[in-house]
Amino acid sequence: MVKPEPEFEKIAKGPDCVFCAAAELLLPEKGEPVLSVLPSVVTDEPEADEDGLLLAAKRSASIMERLGFDPEITVFDTTEYVSSSVTEHMLPACGADITVAGTDEPYAEASFGGVRVSFASVNDIREEEGSVEIYVETEEPYRSRGFGTLCVASLRDFLVKKGKTVKYVTETDNAPSLRVAEKAGFIKTCRRLTAVFYK
Repeated sequence: MVKPEPEFEKIAKGPDCVFCAAAELLLPEKGEPVLSVLPSVVTDEPEADEDGLLLAAKRSASIMERLGFDPEITVFDTTEYVSSSVTEHMLPACGADITVAGTDEPYAEASFGGVRVSFASVNDIREEEGSVEIYVETEEPYRSRGFGTLCVASLRDFLVKKGKTVKYVTETDNAPSLRVAEKAGFIKTCRRLTAVFYK
């Protein structure tokens, strides 16, 4: 769950501040406060979006410094996927045993030859009620063999059957992770550029 920071809203939206209208400071209940400056839908001109994001972030640096943040800017470029139904997907015949369980912290794990090789679970930060974001980790020697895809698809199906909408977010330049989402039957919704300031 995230909430706006009123002091930032007051400064950033004031008449003396030339600032991106989409800017908002979000304070997660867990983790570091972040500034989400310019959410961007998928576009034919990502460079133009990135230029606009950096300009807005640079203009906000002095505001963030007054609020006690480090003025250094970190930019994240992510691609977001969503799924709200059990879909047909081409799961690899990777020979893994899959376990899916959990009430408070649902997870899926793939074992191969008695060794856990991949694990998917739910991220701590939940942005919307009824919506969860999942992640996956696969041991390096077992990557690109379908274990991660199997975990993601299995956990997604488990959560969807419980009435959840499932999100999958990955860095835009992480081609293997993008393939996992697509092979597991997720639908790409947007590319998001986010400027982050840390305290």
